[in-house]
Amino acid sequence: SDVYKRQGMKVQRNFVIGTFGDHCCYVYSLQYNRTLSLEPSASTSSMFGTIFMTFWFGAFIVTLNAKLLGGKVSFFQSVCVLGYCVFPIDVAALILFVLPEWIPRPIRFIPVAVAFAWASYSSSNFMGALLSSQKRALALFPVVLFYLFLSWLVLIV
Repeated sequence: SDVYKRQGMKVQRNFVIGTFGDHCCYVYSLQYNRTLSLEPSASTSSMFGTIFMTFWFGAFIVTLNAKLLGGKVSFFQSVCVLGYCVFPIDVAALILFVLPEWIPRPIRFIPVAVAFAWASYSSSNFMGALLSSQKRALALFPVVLFYLFLSWLVLIV
C-alpha cells in the first residue's frame, strides 16, 4: 500500500495543467450549443464565465481545504487531478446533450448520478493518499460537494 502511494504521488506530479481548462471549454461548448438551439438571445459569454469560475473556485476551495488539513499537495497538482476526475461529468453532459428533450428527468438523472459517483470515487483515491485516515472524510466532503454542484449544473441545463 505504501509503495502504491509513493508511485501514485510520483505519477500525479506529471499531470498536464491544461486539462482543467480543456474540461471547461468542453462543457462550455456543449452549453453554448444547447443555448443557441433553445434561446438565441441568451448571453453565452456569461455562461462560459460562470462555468469557468465555478471550476476554478471549486478547485481552489478543495485545494485550500486539503492544505489546511495538512496535506502535502501543490495547487496546480490538485487542480489537474480534479480536472481529470471531472471527465465522467463531461461524458454525462455529452449524453444529455445527445438525448432528445422529451425523455423524462428521472431517466436523464441516471447518467448524471453514475458520473457523479465515478468522479467522486476517482478523486477520493487522490485525496485519501494525501491525508491520514482521521482527516480523510474532512478532505472528501468539499470534493463531493464540488462534483455534486457540477452534476447538478449539467442536469438542469
